[in-house]
Amino acid sequence: MPEFLRLQLTKPPPQIVYVSQPFPLTVTISDDLGSHVYFGASPLRLRLQLVDPNTYEIDTRFSLRLDRKDGICVPPSGNSYVKFNVTIEPALREKRKAQRIDITHVKLLLKVDEQELLKEVKSEKSWTQEVPDFVGFRGVYHSDAGEILPLPVYSAAIRISSAKAPTNTEVLKTQRCERHFVFSLGPECPVLRLPIQEHIHMTFSTGTHIWDCSPVLAQYLLHARERWIPEGEHVKVLELGAGCGLLGIVSAIVGGDVVVTDMEDTVQGILRDNVNEAQKLIKSSGKNGRLRALSLEWGILPVDTVTSVLEANPDESSRMLVLAADVLYNIGSHEVFLQTLVSIKASFNVDVLIGYKKRGPGEEHFFEMASEEFDVESVGKGWNVEIFWLRSR
Repeated sequence: MPEFLRLQLTKPPPQIVYVSQPFPLTVTISDDLGSHVYFGASPLRLRLQLVDPNTYEIDTRFSLRLDRKDGICVPPSGNSYVKFNVTIEPALREKRKAQRIDITHVKLLLKVDEQELLKEVKSEKSWTQEVPDFVGFRGVYHSDAGEILPLPVYSAAIRISSAKAPTNTEVLKTQRCERHFVFSLGPECPVLRLPIQEHIHMTFSTGTHIWDCSPVLAQYLLHARERWIPEGEHVKVLELGAGCGLLGIVSAIVGGDVVVTDMEDTVQGILRDNVNEAQKLIKSSGKNGRLRALSLEWGILPVDTVTSVLEANPDESSRMLVLAADVLYNIGSHEVFLQTLVSIKASFNVDVLIGYKKRGPGEEHFFEMASEEFDVESVGKGWNVEIFWLRSR
């Protein structure tokens, strides 16, 4: 079974890059826990490119020069940090123009060399066969450790200046990056392209990067959207532990009336920014979806708190769908998470979809606890992620 790995700009680029002045980068590849886990039979070759920050097409006005003759190769030893210096130069025609480029912005794209990728993936379920598309390219990398899908990463926008680099000044680094997901909406349907911001450092907070269950549950939801968010039907959707907001954004694009929730610091940071960026995409979908971000503490919730967050009354007949991805890794939070679900169930007829990936011992006990309040059923499995449906009795 293939698994996701993430290309990382571990030491990110500076906010301002000066032409012909090298700057250091450190890249690596890791799982969603931040562990450096590449143990292939040979080095994994990567490519670094400059792209336009608006169109994401390759920016031909500039060229990149690396101080590594062999290019960027992640060693197969598991110690996957690769350090090198990068220099940005104007392309020849730009040099001839001799124009100033003080306000030009670009982004760096780090991805696996396409020649390294395979084209086909064996999957357990038909909907999981679409995963190679939604991670941003078609294909996987095969090593003696198995098949992996290395997710590409974009840097935040960096400014290129033709001025001389100042001396003895602090170099400010970019603190965010982007993952671009390309979701399949089914045969003869356009794909859904969705950029999501993450914090550059995965250990900064569990809510500031995308864990594996979120995109897999999102693809399942798109595959079965007529079951969970039927077109033309008003469905209230609440995401718990939304993090970067990927799952809630996808739900709103297909027509859900969505509230994404998390801790206050996450909501006021990267979650709200992603929600704001997604509004144009939600509107352009034409499905009348809605998306808001609110802070919500888990536990026993008063009825007025539930109705206020959802902007719904218990006597309304609209459907209620609760989503949660990768929220069971902390056994100590199982009780308050279940209390939250039970509080919602007390007022509404609710369906709950949980994306679960085993992280440690004892996590499965949550579903035994939940079975005292809900009917629990596994409705999908693939890519080391299992999707559970909890329905009100």
